[in-house]
Amino acid sequence: IIEGWDINASNADGIKLQNTRAYVVIRNVSIQSGPGFLKGVFLENVSNVGLIDLTIREAYAGIYAYNAWNLSIARNRLYKNHAYAIHAENVANLTVELNEIAGNPDFGILLANSFPAEIRWNNVLENSEGIYVFSRSGVSIRGNNIIRNGNQAYDGGTNVWDGGYPEGGNYWSDYSGQDLCGGSTQDICTGPDGIGDSPIYSDRYPLMAPHAPVPELPVATFSYAPLNPLTGDPVSFDATASSDPAGAIVSYQWDFGDGVVGSGVIVNHTFSVATLYQVELTIRDDRGVSAKTHLGIEVGQRGAPVASFVVTPQSVEAGHPVALDASSSSDPDGRVVSFGWSFGDGSTGTGVRVVHLYQAAGNYTVRLTVTDDSGYRSTASAVVSVAPPALVPIALVRYSNPAGFAVPIPENWTREENQPSPAGVLELVLLGPVHNTRTNIIVDMQAHPGAREDSAYLFSLVNATLEQLRQERPDAEVTQGPTLRTVAGHAAVVFRIQYGTSSLVQRVAILVSAIHQRDWVVVLTVDAYYYGVAGTAFDAMLDGFEITAPVPTPVWIFVVVVGAIGSVTAAIVLGIIFSRQSRRRTRLRQPLGPGTIEPPRRS
Repeated sequence: IIEGWDINASNADGIKLQNTRAYVVIRNVSIQSGPGFLKGVFLENVSNVGLIDLTIREAYAGIYAYNAWNLSIARNRLYKNHAYAIHAENVANLTVELNEIAGNPDFGILLANSFPAEIRWNNVLENSEGIYVFSRSGVSIRGNNIIRNGNQAYDGGTNVWDGGYPEGGNYWSDYSGQDLCGGSTQDICTGPDGIGDSPIYSDRYPLMAPHAPVPELPVATFSYAPLNPLTGDPVSFDATASSDPAGAIVSYQWDFGDGVVGSGVIVNHTFSVATLYQVELTIRDDRGVSAKTHLGIEVGQRGAPVASFVVTPQSVEAGHPVALDASSSSDPDGRVVSFGWSFGDGSTGTGVRVVHLYQAAGNYTVRLTVTDDSGYRSTASAVVSVAPPALVPIALVRYSNPAGFAVPIPENWTREENQPSPAGVLELVLLGPVHNTRTNIIVDMQAHPGAREDSAYLFSLVNATLEQLRQERPDAEVTQGPTLRTVAGHAAVVFRIQYGTSSLVQRVAILVSAIHQRDWVVVLTVDAYYYGVAGTAFDAMLDGFEITAPVPTPVWIFVVVVGAIGSVTAAIVLGIIFSRQSRRRTRLRQPLGPGTIEPPRRS
C-alpha cells in the first residue's frame, strides 16, 4: 500500500510500477507538477492494482497503464494534464469509476484494446476529447456525466454505452432530445421517465439530468457601473461575485462585444459607439473547468437624454393599476420630446405619465425609450411583479326554503325565483361574480322510502351517480373521497369529481335522512384554481344545513346557486334530473356558457 504521499515530480514519473503480480493499492496521494514532469502514475506488466483517491495535476499524462490485468481506477481527480488524463492499453478486467477528469487538452479517458472494462459514474468535463474507446467489444460505458468536451465520445467497435432500460445510459451536455415517453422502446407516452426519447452517439437511453455524483461547476457572474453609461464613460466590470464550489478560479476573461477583450477580476472599459453590447465573462478554475455568463449593456450617446422612471407600486395583483412616471428623465443639452413605453406584455404606450393594467400574473420588464430634440435616444427598464388576484372569502347568509330545508347561501348575489331551466322551473337562482369565474351550487331534495343511513347505502348512491354521469362523460373520475360525515345530524357522503383535462371540478355531498325518507344532494361546480375558496363556502353550507321538511312528505324542491362572470349578468345553469329506480336524481353536467339563459320550459 502506498498511501498519504505528497509528490512533486521533476523529470520523471510520479509513481512507476512495472513487472509485478503483487497486489498493490495506491491511495490518497497528491502528485503535483515539476520541471519535466512525465506521467502521474505509470503502470506496465502489472496485475491487481488499485488507484484510489489520487490527485494528479499538470503532468504530461495523468495515468498510463500498459499490459495490465485486474486494474481499478476509482475516485481520482485528474486536472489540466498536458495530454491525456487516463490511457489504458492492453488492459483486461478494467474498472474506471467515480473519477473527476477536467481540463485536459487531449483525451479524458482513452481505452485501446482493453476489455472487459467498465467505465461508469465519472465526471468528464471540458477535455479536448471526452471518452474514446478503441476496443472492438467488451466495454460498458454508463452513468457518466460527459460535459462540454471538444469531441464528446468515439467508439471504434461495438461497445455498450448504456445500462439498458430503466437504468439508462450517460448524461450528455449536448443532448437536445425530448423526454415525453417511456419504456424500453420509448414509445409509452404517458409522461417523462428521465431518459431521452431518442439516442445520441451509441447511447440508446441518454439521461436527461446528470448522474450522481453531480459535477460541481464554477458559477460566473458580474456587475457593472454606472448602470446607464454613455459613450466615453469608463465602465467598471466586477466579477468578484463569481464562485467555484470545488476549486479556485484562476482566470477571468472578458469580451466587451466591440472587438476588445480583457482579463482580470475587476476591469474598466470605455465604449465609443452608442448601442447595445453583449459583454461576456468566461472564468476558469484550477481544474480547467470553465463557466460563462453575459449581460446586455445599453450605452447611450453622450449628449443624449437620460431615461429614468418610477413604478408605483412595483408589485401588484393582476387587474390592479400600475403608475409609470418618467418625469425624472432629462437631457443635458436640450429637452426630451417623446416618451415611448413597452409594458412587457405585448402592449405599448406614450406620454410622460401612464397607467397600465396587467391581466395575468408574472414578471414583466417595462422599457422606456426617450427621444430628445436632437433625435438622440436613451432607454431604461424596470421589472414589475404581478401576483395572482387574492381569493376573497365568500360571505354567506341564511336562506330558508319552505319545501323542506334551510341553508347558508352567498350574501350579495342577486336572487331570482322561479328561474326557467332545461329541467323546468328552478325554485331559486342566485347570480353574482365569484373571482371572475364560473361557479354554481345546487341543492336538490327527493323522496326515497327506502333511504338508509349506513355506508353501504351512501356508497351505492355515489356509484349510481357516477354510473349515470359516465354515460355522458366517460372521463369523469372521483379524485377525492368518498368521505363519510354528518350533516344536520344525519349521515352524508362527500366526494370530488374531475372531468379529464377540464379546468372545472365538482364537489358533491349526498345527505340521507331515514326518518324523513328523503335524501338531499348538494353540488358545487367551480374552476379548479378557485376550488379552495369556493370549497370553504361549500363546507360552511353543509355545516349550517338544516332539515325543515315534515316527516315524511314526498315534496320535490331544488335550489341552484349560480355564479356569473365579472359584471356580466349571466346564468350558468347546471342541468339536473335523471332517473334511478323510477325516481328523479340530480344529474351532474357541465354548466352552460357565460351569458346563456335557457328559454322557459314548463310542462
